[in-house]
Amino acid sequence: MMADLMKKFEHWNVRILRRGDRYGLNDCLTHEEDDPIIEFYGTNRTDDEEWKRGHFVARYYVETLFDDEWDLQNQGLQLDGGVENWYVTPQAMARILCWLRQEFPQFKPTAKQLSDWNFLRGRTSLEGDRIQNALARALIRKMREDGLGKCYLGRYNRNDHDPYGLQEYRHGMIYNFQYNFVIPEFDPAIHEWLLEYQLYGRPSILEKIGDRIHELNGYPIFWS
Repeated sequence: MMADLMKKFEHWNVRILRRGDRYGLNDCLTHEEDDPIIEFYGTNRTDDEEWKRGHFVARYYVETLFDDEWDLQNQGLQLDGGVENWYVTPQAMARILCWLRQEFPQFKPTAKQLSDWNFLRGRTSLEGDRIQNALARALIRKMREDGLGKCYLGRYNRNDHDPYGLQEYRHGMIYNFQYNFVIPEFDPAIHEWLLEYQLYGRPSILEKIGDRIHELNGYPIFWS
């Protein structure tokens, strides 16, 4: 049997199960799925063979935790609703998720997740929040990756030296507040509406642009 891949976070032993790993009472079961699992063990009892990993509390699919990553990093994880102290703090969950991303790089955040985190961070962030701005850039990079090396960016209020309309993005520095939204492909309707707003400043156009961004599976970008 392979050695456990397990790390301690606060008072929890967190163990990774990959296909072929043994688990359960006396390791009587074999994990036969490709989807990895993690287990949580309380460290209050680790002094004999029966409790060599600690007191088993819960197990989850890794993908499930990544789906709820934002909530887990902000609210923590209650492992059992009937036992109040069977709780993993947000600080511990942030470190656990970081460890899991190192072990499972295939589970990358989706553009939708990055967009949600960018928006939610903006509800509580202070001015100049580097994390919120990093999430904005990560969203753009993910859209570019999903678009096979390119996506399109737009800004509502341009400076005199800025080009008009939609801009194709392939690489390069993006400054804070430089763009207001990202879409996966060039869209003639958004391009024309954006030009009209930039030239004439008609607020009614913004709602049409926002609706069209959503239809195209694009996202607004929030800066701090």
